[in-house]
Amino acid sequence: MKSGRFLKMRAFLLGAAAASLGVTIFDVVHAQVVSGPTVYLCFGADGAEVRVVQPKVPCKPGERLVQVKQPDPKPKDETERNSRVEALKDRLRALEERERLGRLVPTRVVAPFEVIDRNKQRILRIDEQSVTAYNEAGQILAWIVADRAGGELQLETPDGTKTATLSARDQKAHLLLEEGTKPRIELGRRIDGRYGLKIFSKTGPVVAYMGQSDMGNGLVFVAGKDGKRGAEAYSDDNTNTGFVTVKNTKGLDVGSLYSDSDGAGRLRLTNAEGEIHVNAGVTEGRGVVQTGPGMRHSGVGILGVVPSYILGNPAD
Repeated sequence: MKSGRFLKMRAFLLGAAAASLGVTIFDVVHAQVVSGPTVYLCFGADGAEVRVVQPKVPCKPGERLVQVKQPDPKPKDETERNSRVEALKDRLRALEERERLGRLVPTRVVAPFEVIDRNKQRILRIDEQSVTAYNEAGQILAWIVADRAGGELQLETPDGTKTATLSARDQKAHLLLEEGTKPRIELGRRIDGRYGLKIFSKTGPVVAYMGQSDMGNGLVFVAGKDGKRGAEAYSDDNTNTGFVTVKNTKGLDVGSLYSDSDGAGRLRLTNAEGEIHVNAGVTEGRGVVQTGPGMRHSGVGILGVVPSYILGNPAD
């Protein structure tokens, strides 16, 4: 027979285990399931029997009542903890996305430094006063310079045969297109202060120009591959009239169309040496055409003298 001391010890251990584990030992006592935060247990005098009772129901004589506190299935601090965990997960996901996009970098960096892609290929190099851009083959195809003299942007094709430069430095501001080392198009303000558009031949001379002349008035001309002008149009600031001229291979004006001081139109043609042989215009309200080299008389039909000019009849 088990001693009373042993039975008391067994009862004590069962109660302590139930209290420390915070659970109801239904399998042992075969009692009904009881809901609620607290479970009431009646332990027999010998500790061999344990049963669950309803609240406010007394134990049998000789039994001992033990109250067991059940753990809260959803403690308040667990909800708060889950909320903090989810917030941290959201921040972690946001940081991972920024890192994936390459945006997890400082907002301010001290030059010089380089920018690379995911394959560690250099994309940009930033120096104190310049920016260099590279293509996927590592070629330098773009430059930006900014210093006390001004700013400049230069672009180049991968084969290096064509270059575009946009520059505003010192007294010059222009766009320059080049093939190799030869300029082909220049647009903007030159050092002398004149503005204009130049088109160059492959060998270098200017073959077309539209802009300001040395005097500052408007000027347009076209030229051959050797740069010799073939025709030009300009405005005379003194007379406020326009001129259109055609030149020969010697550079002489052999054909001119212009406005005279009276505001009437004039046409002048010369020989290869620049001597005027045809002069047409308007005088005293009548059209006149003079031919040379005589340009002196209207001719005498009876005598067979060839006329040197034609004069229009006065208006009726």
